[in-house]
Amino acid sequence: MELRSLIRVLFERWWLVVPIFVMTFGSAAVLTLSQPPVYQSSSTYVVKVTSTAGQDILSALGLLSRQTEIAETYTQVAQSRAIRQAAISALKLDARQQNDVNLDSRLVAGSNLLQLSATSTDKKLAQAYCTAVGDALVIYADKLYPSFAIVALDAAAPPDRPVSPNIPLNLGLGLVVALLLAGGVGYVAAVLAPTARPKAQIEMLDRESSAYSSAFFMLRLRQEMSRVRRTNSPLSIALLNVNHSGVLDRADVRVRREALGKLAGFLDAHLRIEDLTGRLEGDTFAILLADTTEADAMEMVESLRGRMALPAIGADPSGQALRASPAAGVVEYDGQPITVAELIEQARQALRDAEAVPAGKTQSFSGLSAGVAVPRPGRTAASTTSE
Repeated sequence: MELRSLIRVLFERWWLVVPIFVMTFGSAAVLTLSQPPVYQSSSTYVVKVTSTAGQDILSALGLLSRQTEIAETYTQVAQSRAIRQAAISALKLDARQQNDVNLDSRLVAGSNLLQLSATSTDKKLAQAYCTAVGDALVIYADKLYPSFAIVALDAAAPPDRPVSPNIPLNLGLGLVVALLLAGGVGYVAAVLAPTARPKAQIEMLDRESSAYSSAFFMLRLRQEMSRVRRTNSPLSIALLNVNHSGVLDRADVRVRREALGKLAGFLDAHLRIEDLTGRLEGDTFAILLADTTEADAMEMVESLRGRMALPAIGADPSGQALRASPAAGVVEYDGQPITVAELIEQARQALRDAEAVPAGKTQSFSGLSAGVAVPRPGRTAASTTSE
């Protein structure tokens, strides 16, 4: 899916994406900001050989070859229960303080340096506990290996900022997770959502005239245009303004509705079974004439226009009969690369030219500039303009 399409999907389902984003990011922010700050104080010690008699020195050099094992031993001793208890006793910590402090010891790779790190929510307690553990370790190391001594290199310093929670990092990760989760849920919802189907039965007929609706006419026209491109068969459409003379403007709403129904029925009765009539808009009807050239369509529409002017379609409030005097525009589609809207616009141009005549006429699109229809190869030309 393209980024533009994904963004459109997220905007369409904002009611789902926004709450998930807010809840996810809000939860991350609350959990981060509700945690108490934890401080860390560190100290560094070096393991060195003590100065003793010659025999002791030789023994120490032998132990020095096992430097890694010895330093690792001191690392484990620093975290032992005995050293921890010695530090607690020296500082006289209560139960809450004991649970608040933690110690970590590690051997600096490739050296004989030992690093102690104490953490606590209390700055001073972290520093004091790190120092007390270091002091207890020095005393215990003297008894463990007399040939070696642990010497303080860097004393524990008071921490100036907490090591956790890392607020910028946590909020950044929370933002990323919230975006991914909200976007993922919105995308999945779009994929799993049932595809909306057009309500063909509801939108098929125009309620006022009972002719086919504009939407259904456009659908059928699109299908017929596709068929023309495959079979190279002719197709023509006509637009009729059945109220060109304005007679329906004198009728009330009920009479106008009945008149439109009569006109739609008249068109259906005088067209072929395969032809289709739809109410495009207002007083304009559209006729789809399959397998019909523009010349043949001109003759058919002009004949319809003359017949529609004969019967009365209603009466005005004074009782005077109302008779239609339509104007019509005709256009042929022969497979050229245009859209349905562009083809309809060509028919509108022909209709506007026909409406320029007070009595109305039938005008073809191909004859707008020349005044007469241009005969097409292999097809019979008819009069382009009929009054």
